[in-house]
Amino acid sequence: MIVCDDPTVEIHAVIGGDFNFDWNDHSVQTMMSALLPSYSQLVKDVTTDYSSTLDHVYTTLPVDVVECFTTECYFTDHKLLTVCISNVS
Repeated sequence: MIVCDDPTVEIHAVIGGDFNFDWNDHSVQTMMSALLPSYSQLVKDVTTDYSSTLDHVYTTLPVDVVECFTTECYFTDHKLLTVCISNVS
């Protein structure tokens, strides 16, 4: 764990991976919102070749400074997730 002694620095988190829960299922959205109440789910597109959204990216960053994209990947049936964080001053 990294701890910052400067109280003016905000600490944010990004959690991503294959959750094996399909975000397209409303009960999954409800469950994950309860588990991670202060996080936003960034993935809005399907992430597999089977039209499911099993790969999620959650963050506490403001949604206007972070974007998430999916890209085809030859080596797996999951799509590659890319997260871009804007440099905010």
